[in-house]
Amino acid sequence: MTTPACLSFSIYQGATFREELERVTVPYAVGQECGRLVDACTGTAVPDADITREDYTGCTARVQLRREIDDPEILLELSTANGGIELDGAWLRLLMTAEQTGAFVYGDMPPGWTSCVGQVEVTRPDGDVERHRPGPTIVERETSIVVTRRGGETVVVRQPAPPAVVVTRGIPGPRGLRGVPGPPGGATTVKVGPMPISGHSVVACDSAGELVAADATNPAHRGAVLGVVANAYSPGDDAVVQTGFVLEHSGWTWAPGPVLVGLSGQLAQAPPTGALFAQVIGRALSSTREATMAAKKILRFVGNAITEVFGVQTSTGVANAGDIPALDDTGRLHQSMMPTGIGADTAVIPASEALSAGDFVNVWNSTGAKARKADANVAGKEAHGFVLEAVASGGNATVYFEGTNAQVSGQTAGPVFLQTTAGTAGATAPSAAGNVVQRLGIAISATAINFESGVPVVLA
Repeated sequence: MTTPACLSFSIYQGATFREELERVTVPYAVGQECGRLVDACTGTAVPDADITREDYTGCTARVQLRREIDDPEILLELSTANGGIELDGAWLRLLMTAEQTGAFVYGDMPPGWTSCVGQVEVTRPDGDVERHRPGPTIVERETSIVVTRRGGETVVVRQPAPPAVVVTRGIPGPRGLRGVPGPPGGATTVKVGPMPISGHSVVACDSAGELVAADATNPAHRGAVLGVVANAYSPGDDAVVQTGFVLEHSGWTWAPGPVLVGLSGQLAQAPPTGALFAQVIGRALSSTREATMAAKKILRFVGNAITEVFGVQTSTGVANAGDIPALDDTGRLHQSMMPTGIGADTAVIPASEALSAGDFVNVWNSTGAKARKADANVAGKEAHGFVLEAVASGGNATVYFEGTNAQVSGQTAGPVFLQTTAGTAGATAPSAAGNVVQRLGIAISATAINFESGVPVVLA
């Protein structure tokens, strides 16, 4: 945290006192929610990678308890030297035996006392002295426990001493952290339905208006997708659904490109087998980061309630009949929504290997048409088109047979040829025996090639 914690303790007379405190730092403002640290600005859980734990190795510490912060009389001193403080890694423990607390003189007038203040001083191995954890302490008068038998039952009664009113001077502490914000713009709160929902799941509203894991094979979820939840939720919880957010997860292995609704709340980069609709809900920013959401929201009557849902950005055909389209994150309608004869000449073809955005591809027969990387090393693997989005092996690739490939890099203006590095193009034609020489078009900038497939020639 960016400011020291201000903690309060109660010491019970005649009882062992033990408080275990762990000190950590986080490089931004945080708060607490349900016992965990959260980012004060976004409300998301603080990842372990952002937490730096204190290291008390080689340090000593002490705390002097006084009636008031400026009182010269020291009521009690705990230190690593007298065993009242233990330092262990990031942990600092305050310790008092029952005999020590039982010897306290309880009372409103000196030498008695009912409350005190103290601040832990930590001395580093290099001699630097730091102050940690300021805060008030209240002494509770010693009580007795009476155990009796009543009607065959054991009854335990705690009998406190006569009550006393304790008034202490207020102690200015550090300014508190800003509270955890509620759902910001780009988020909404919805009650979770009968099944738990895992973190980083894409969600939809069911017929009762409750939150469920979205599934591209469920026709009821078409047009009812709300967004993504960053955290896990149990049935009946009020879940925060993110509709404009960047999520990060170390278990992801995204390729650059759109992210779609998958199966049972999972995110996918290609429509799953049996999908009845395709909906883009974000875009992969890196292998472990995904930005939600690209589409604009519309209002729809779901489960007897007016609910915000997202327009559809891609079409799988008849399954998306009647859906309201939305422009994608480039500000255009996706090619899959165009009528036949309008737009680029494309075909959706399963990929027989993983394809990267900008790859030039060869269409071949393997129990039906498949797309693979074109390769000037092999006769018969000439380029027939290109892809603008990364596709996993087995996923559906949108192959462009004409137009501008704007997902390339390092090109030199002028003619370009298929290269011996599979899927790529360059200004120099291959020259080794057995290589395929094929002109692919004209590079119009370092990042764009106007594709026009040439006749492949195999060198002798």
